[in-house]
Amino acid sequence: MDFHNTRSCATRIQVPPATFTRSSVHLVGGLTTVRLPARRSEPGIVPSIVGFTKDSVAQESDRLAPGDRICSVNGISTARLTNDEVLRLLDNVEERASLEVEYYMPNYGEHLCYLS
Repeated sequence: MDFHNTRSCATRIQVPPATFTRSSVHLVGGLTTVRLPARRSEPGIVPSIVGFTKDSVAQESDRLAPGDRICSVNGISTARLTNDEVLRLLDNVEERASLEVEYYMPNYGEHLCYLS
């Protein structure tokens, strides 16, 4: 994706339990799984979705897409969590999960054609 012609957007979505689970969502980013005390206190890279398991509920859902960044799950920031910890949060949702998601939108304003 050409990030020069995009803008960052954020939204909060509600998803039912078992929609996005460890077995259906593939993430990159987040803190490394190595536990270093100094690293733990530093802001991490927010986990990004890279794909979904074929034929999963997550793949069929139109709520998230590859490239979306999961910033929080039920109000818990993912900036200092590993991917495994984020997936554990998603796995343990009993009701609906509230996800704060950041995504990129093309900047169509630069490409509009005006007719006179």
